[in-house]
Amino acid sequence: MYRRIVCFCLLVLCAFTATAQKEVYRWYFGYNAGINFNTTPASLLTDGQTYTREGVATICDGATGDLLFYTEGSTIWNAKHQIMPNGTGLQGDPSSSQSGVVVPFPGHPGQYYLFTTMTDKGFRYNLIDMALDNGMGDIVPGTKNIALLSNNLSTEKIGATRHCNGKDFWVITHAVGSADYYVYLVTSAGVSAPTVYTTGSVIHSGGWEEAGVLKFSDDGGTLVHTLAALKQGQMSKVDLLKFNNSTGVISAPFETLDVIFPLGSDFSSDGKLLYVVSMNYLSWSRIYQYDLTAANVNASGVIVANVMAPLQIGGIQMGPDRRMYVGYDENGNGYRYVGLIHKPEVKGSACNFEQDGMDMDPTGQGLRRTSVCFPTFVRSFLYVPADFSVSTVCGGKSTFKLVNDAGVTSVLWDFGDGTTSTQLSPDHLYTSNKTYTVKVSVTAKCSTNEKTGEVVIEDKIAIAVDKFICDGSTYVLPDGKTINAEGTYVSTIKRARSNCDSVITTTVKFWPAYNKKEDIILCTGQQYQLADGRHVSASGTYVSSFKTYQGCDSLFTTTVKVVQPVDFTVSNICEGKPTFKLVDEAGITGVLWDFGDGSTSTEMSPEHIYASEHTYTVKVVVTGRCSNDEKIHQVLSDGRIQRFVSPSICMGDNYVLPDGTPVNTAGTYVTTLKRVVSGCDSVITTILKLLPVYKIKEAVTICSNQSYQLPDGRRVNSNGTYVSSLKTYQGCDSIITTTVKVLLAAYKEAFDTTCNGRAYTLPDGRQVFSAGDYTTTLTSVNGCDSIILLHLAVKDKPQVSIEQDICLFNYKPVTVVVQPGYQYLWGNGSTSNTQVIRYPGTYRVSVSNECGVTALQTVAKDCAIDLYVPNAFTPNGDGQNDVFRLRTPHGQVLLEFRIFDRWGAEIYVSTDVLRGWDGTYNGAPQPVGSYVYFIRYKNIDGEEKMLKGAVHLLR
Repeated sequence: MYRRIVCFCLLVLCAFTATAQKEVYRWYFGYNAGINFNTTPASLLTDGQTYTREGVATICDGATGDLLFYTEGSTIWNAKHQIMPNGTGLQGDPSSSQSGVVVPFPGHPGQYYLFTTMTDKGFRYNLIDMALDNGMGDIVPGTKNIALLSNNLSTEKIGATRHCNGKDFWVITHAVGSADYYVYLVTSAGVSAPTVYTTGSVIHSGGWEEAGVLKFSDDGGTLVHTLAALKQGQMSKVDLLKFNNSTGVISAPFETLDVIFPLGSDFSSDGKLLYVVSMNYLSWSRIYQYDLTAANVNASGVIVANVMAPLQIGGIQMGPDRRMYVGYDENGNGYRYVGLIHKPEVKGSACNFEQDGMDMDPTGQGLRRTSVCFPTFVRSFLYVPADFSVSTVCGGKSTFKLVNDAGVTSVLWDFGDGTTSTQLSPDHLYTSNKTYTVKVSVTAKCSTNEKTGEVVIEDKIAIAVDKFICDGSTYVLPDGKTINAEGTYVSTIKRARSNCDSVITTTVKFWPAYNKKEDIILCTGQQYQLADGRHVSASGTYVSSFKTYQGCDSLFTTTVKVVQPVDFTVSNICEGKPTFKLVDEAGITGVLWDFGDGSTSTEMSPEHIYASEHTYTVKVVVTGRCSNDEKIHQVLSDGRIQRFVSPSICMGDNYVLPDGTPVNTAGTYVTTLKRVVSGCDSVITTILKLLPVYKIKEAVTICSNQSYQLPDGRRVNSNGTYVSSLKTYQGCDSIITTTVKVLLAAYKEAFDTTCNGRAYTLPDGRQVFSAGDYTTTLTSVNGCDSIILLHLAVKDKPQVSIEQDICLFNYKPVTVVVQPGYQYLWGNGSTSNTQVIRYPGTYRVSVSNECGVTALQTVAKDCAIDLYVPNAFTPNGDGQNDVFRLRTPHGQVLLEFRIFDRWGAEIYVSTDVLRGWDGTYNGAPQPVGSYVYFIRYKNIDGEEKMLKGAVHLLR
């Protein structure tokens, strides 16, 4: 008995690891692009608002797959694709390869941490509460851009996975300038302080190594880290490390891969294969597949995708449908398609890479395009160890297989018929046709999970059918195919419950259909009765249909032709052998021709030769059609005329042939003209000869003060081409073309520079010392003058300057710029026209050119960013501490400076940071005592500050 088994997974019975997790079932990325994994197959999303080339993050409701919010690192959009009220100004960045990741806040339903990262912007978090903004979500006040890692350490990389306890999460990033991984634990208490693990490759600053990705395998046990490269197209590293999702410990790399500019990377669902994108800008980009079970992982790499510039692969990401999605860029504008690896668990090219796997813009209007990055998310959202599938052949054994066996330590299968198995992928043969409930219990490192599903066992069905149809008709087979020929056809149909085959064999035979045809000739005015009783009187094809006793059509086709009165045509008159032909011979049984010269013929289409050129009356009489009929025509018997002419013309002239055609080359030309009366040809043969015309060219060179006499006697003294025409004895032109070139006095204008005080030698040997315009006249080799005008400029040594004093605020460097265009030598050996000053001191630079050296120096000193005032002053005119003013002004902006006496009266006000109070009011010295001051200003960093207090006036 043949059987087929099909499995339908119906019920999930255990904890989070076996619960449908749809947190990442909607992706928004690239240029308004999106993919919806809530449908099978995945479908397009057309409402996204992202417009970015790189990193994004998306989060959905884990039970329904409905969108909650998404971001590109700087802006957050809610489920209505509107910007959250507090959702702008985030410190991630759309140009970060992993600009953010969303992690649920354990123990706080509806709350999520959004972590962001970007080079020089820090590693930060924001807390989003979906209860805010009427259930659309917003950032909780006071939790925006909370710094976890300083700006000078952050990179573009971030990764997240679930804790082994099934509740908490691990979030990691990598610092620049070191091999430090920062590991954070997210619990119901919030985000922990980081644990730092120093291992693997160092991320060097100043290149592209800060770009790349950090990604976990589905079970959270393996971590991949790609370092793009210091320079585009260079060889770089990909580190593979083990991660303990119970303790957060990152072990030393168990393998380091050598890859040219690696960027995107991801694991197959079972964690056994790794995919890495390699980019060689302006040339190619590739996807390498590595076998993580191989003894030498680095040597196991094979190319499974290869595209050529300008198209470039960037990101690669596993989807909830277990297909790998590939992102592209083309000339910085994204790309219309998303690539697909259909079977990422299969080794080599059998993984089935499809370059243009999913059309993001089916209309072709450029509305949506992919980019080099897909959303970063908690990869363990895709980890459901108890998911299983069944493959079977009807009548054979069934093979059960876990969808993802990564991290699985043991498994127990219950096949529903009283038998069990502990094999990872067991085979099982059922003995009865029925529906079985299959249960699998999976024990992984962190949990035990169960899942059940139904298996339907049924037999194959084979049916034979005989079918008769009318010849010429069609028949639709059970599988939907339409056929129109006799034969035996086999249709195989899958049954809905069991997926087993129903095989239906259909033998098709024809009932005969009868067809009869007849041709009828009618004269004008006659009728004919068709087989179905209709009467017709016009030419045409008429079909009369009848049914046979089997119901098939029998057709009687009548072709009716209505003939017109007799007529004939005459051809070949001009050849002297006219041919006579009836226009329509249908129905004619006899014919008599009278050619008008006493000759006759009874042939249907006779030829006749006339003895002389003349007009003859030709008559034809026919019998057998309608009634005796006749027709008379006048026929002119004529012949051809031929004539020869031999004209001569000068070369270059035209000759007009008898038919009006102009010609200008020697040859024989035949012109055929029709005579008006008979229509016969007159043939004129023209033999045309050409008389020679002599053409001579000469080139003459003269100086500007000379002239030249042409062959026709004219004298010329300017550049040009001159034509002299003479006649030969046959009257044709002899043409002499003279090209005259006048050599002008050669003139050259030159510019040069000499240093002040140095002698400069002119082309004629003279020496000069000052700037000016100097003219030198020389004689060229052809005897004409050459004039050189030199514009001489006098150049001094560098006339440059720099700031004499420089302030350093809070150890922030200052760049000193010297006017460009010279050679430079700083005290530290630098030869740039700029110098970055970080520390107090005296800095000297020598600026030189070919005319000398100018020495410059500047003094750098520490300056405060804020303003200060003394607590006393002595306005006694001794020149020391006479004015109460702000100290250390170095660019601060004074908003107001007010002084009040002891009774609260305002006696001084100013906004000039350099002024101060001289101890007078309205010109009168004020008494010794204490005075209150109020100062408001902006410091060097633009922060508004206040100073309040009392100052003592002493004398």
